[in-house]
Amino acid sequence: MGINKKLDYDLAIVLGAGVYESKRRAEYASELLRENPKIPIIVTGGIPKKFAFIQKPHNLSEAEIMEKILRERGIAQKIYKEELAQNTKENFTGSKSLISKIKPKKIMIIDGLIHLKRSLKIAKENLPEYDFTGFPIPIDKGKILVNLFVEGLSYLLEFDSKRKIPKEYRFYNNPKQP
Repeated sequence: MGINKKLDYDLAIVLGAGVYESKRRAEYASELLRENPKIPIIVTGGIPKKFAFIQKPHNLSEAEIMEKILRERGIAQKIYKEELAQNTKENFTGSKSLISKIKPKKIMIIDGLIHLKRSLKIAKENLPEYDFTGFPIPIDKGKILVNLFVEGLSYLLEFDSKRKIPKEYRFYNNPKQP
């Protein structure tokens, strides 16, 4: 019982976000793409290292978890995996070679609603030659505070890495800065 709608896209990218959220995104992607078997899929995400205090440890990449769920739910189209990304920018830069092989014109990004605006911005900054559209998964009201916290923390970490904030004012140690 998928979302019964034909979609006019050449590629779907499903962004990983820890085990629980990656599963939710894969489940939503399966509903969205079941009626669209010609749209290839890239699932992207490595074995989570950040925010490990929020999730149970495991040894599967987010991409592997999502591919497994898509297959279990009957998704037959080609699935490409990017299994190294540790953040949103790496989701896109790590998928760049896969995207260029597929040669899409229109790309759909499947992501969480709270994170989607930042994902689209990062996608357009790193892959400006492509046309991206966001498809947000429904919000899990039981996890909204965790999602807001993680998104806020991610934004702060991104802000800190772009700006040269003096070491004494940082709330964590960023090894990329002098």
